[in-house]
Amino acid sequence: SISLVKPEQIILLKDIDRKYQKSKSVVMSVEKTDKISALDQTREFTGDLTLSHGKFRLELESKDANKDKSVIVADGKTLWLVT
Repeated sequence: SISLVKPEQIILLKDIDRKYQKSKSVVMSVEKTDKISALDQTREFTGDLTLSHGKFRLELESKDANKDKSVIVADGKTLWLVT
């Protein structure tokens, strides 16, 4: 269902947006789940996402025993992926 956003919610979201636009960087803890239906497999990852002035860096590590790691970095022109 679709709900309407209240004016006070819009004001709050704009305040939050201004705060993050002025900050040097923002770091968030993230979780990712990969589901491969054909193989009936699910893999879970945790890591950090860093945003800074139109650039981002995502570092993930699998929760399983392999501890596979991956890094994605973007600078607005180029996207790098390291696994």
